Amino acid sequence: MDSTHSAFQEGATTHEGAREWENVEYDRTSGVVMSNGGVDVTGHAKELCVNKLGHTMVTPPEGGTSRGRFRELFGRHRLKTVTYCAVFWSLGMGVAFLGPTLLDLECRISSVFSSMSWVFFSQSLFTLIGSACGGFMVQSLGLHLVLLGSVVMFAVTLTVVPECSVLGALITTLAVMGFFMGTIDTVANISMLQLYGRDVAPFLQALHFSYGLGAFLSPIVTKPFLLNEDCNGLVLNSSVAHRLLDVRLVNITQEAQAELHHAQNNSEIQYAFWIMALMQLPVVVLLAVLVYYDYFPVSGDAVVVETLPETFELKTQNITEPLAASRSIMPDLRDEEDRPQVTARQMALVTACAAGLLFIYDGLQAAYGGYIYSYAVKSVADMAQNEAAVLNACFWGTFAFGRLISIGIATRITPQWMMLANMTGCFVAMVLMLSMPHDHAMLYVGTGLFGTFLSSVFPTTVSMTETYIHVTSQITSVLVMSAALGEMVFPVIIGHEFDSSGPKVLLISGVVMTLLSFVLYFALFIVADGITRVSSERSLTERFKALLKGKTVSDEGIGLMTHNVKHYNRMRSHPSDISLNEETSLSTAPVANL
Repeated sequence: MDSTHSAFQEGATTHEGAREWENVEYDRTSGVVMSNGGVDVTGHAKELCVNKLGHTMVTPPEGGTSRGRFRELFGRHRLKTVTYCAVFWSLGMGVAFLGPTLLDLECRISSVFSSMSWVFFSQSLFTLIGSACGGFMVQSLGLHLVLLGSVVMFAVTLTVVPECSVLGALITTLAVMGFFMGTIDTVANISMLQLYGRDVAPFLQALHFSYGLGAFLSPIVTKPFLLNEDCNGLVLNSSVAHRLLDVRLVNITQEAQAELHHAQNNSEIQYAFWIMALMQLPVVVLLAVLVYYDYFPVSGDAVVVETLPETFELKTQNITEPLAASRSIMPDLRDEEDRPQVTARQMALVTACAAGLLFIYDGLQAAYGGYIYSYAVKSVADMAQNEAAVLNACFWGTFAFGRLISIGIATRITPQWMMLANMTGCFVAMVLMLSMPHDHAMLYVGTGLFGTFLSSVFPTTVSMTETYIHVTSQITSVLVMSAALGEMVFPVIIGHEFDSSGPKVLLISGVVMTLLSFVLYFALFIVADGITRVSSERSLTERFKALLKGKTVSDEGIGLMTHNVKHYNRMRSHPSDISLNEETSLSTAPVANL
């Protein structure tokens, strides 16, 4: 047994930091290190904790997850990491360019504003379809080849968008673009997860932060090329001649048509799209290098780096499986006894409330990011299109900033309180902008607040749901589909009401929807309060009571994140507890050639 254990430790040193980890299974899909009961091969005690996703994780050795370790990992995979972040940077640009260019595109295709809402719908719908198809494409083509093709097609469609002269062509082009944007979204996340495994957390945050940077940069690029003219009235007047025969109206219509053609000829928005397409060239080059390395490895080291995680997984399974068979010695810590006792009705209600929250806030994100530019130009006094583009960039910039700071905040505050703060911040921002609609400074302040508090709603909602029920793949699909549905529905409805009810419908909808989210939140609170938890975490009712009583954090622990760390002391009092046969099965487990 000692020789087997030594061989295992010697082989594990070739893996990234794995020599100090004993008796673990490396789950490359979820990035979690699984433990078979908490006792290693030599019988020493381990500290275990259950993370938010319900997985049992082995606490790393001291210094095992230090900054130095992450720097070392980044050094080994810096090319791939930078490439994946660059790909997500492109994705952010694709999401944010439509808002500030919407009026110019409307002018180019001679369409009314209400009809332009369908371009948001087509892009969002096919983004969802592309996300679903991305996983299947990877199985046949490979990660990097799929990413390369998707980024190339994204750049091609960017060049085609300003050349569209009718609404149908624009909708089709954006649908094709949306499909490949969805593919990028799925495949880039998969690539980063497979690259870093259990150490993916900071790199995944960097990936999504790159998305925010791309969304922030897109309005800045388009700002110098905007037309600074609203063609919606010209388009409406030019179509009157087809319905009325009054000579005076025909003359007015002819003048409107002449002005419309003049505006179309003066539009330079195509340069913004061409610049954004050229900005994808470095990303294409980086991906082409990775594809080349996939098919023509430079050295044997490149192959070893990619295959080591799989080899480590196979060998550790051979060692741990015999131990896992003895459940009396090492019970499964992921047993359902450690989860809340939840009925099917409670699970359905919690899922429905969470899905409703994501439907509202992802819908508001798509609508506000797409229409704040148009709202500022059409409704705010003395707001030029150039300044409105800066306002759009302000929204996406604070959105990226909010995602950055929420990483640290989420480690200190429970998801329930963080979600309540997010909803309150979004509501206050909408009320401030609605109460002073022509104040430029207040519009910037409100936009910044809304982007900051909105940014962490999605991950916070998922984390909050996980504290009450086990979020399975089916529940995750429901949540994602609800968010995607909101992104499709909100822009269409608000866009159709923009002309008939006025631009203020954007802010009014925001106030109404955030108020509705409070109803869903407290409905979730009522349902969750009835869920009996086995852990020591206090119910929401007790937390609110403690808050009203003015208890200190040290007394009640409200508001701060409760780290449910479970200590299992499995030190055996008698060395003979493990039979000789079990030791023999350990020593015969194949561990060589890691």
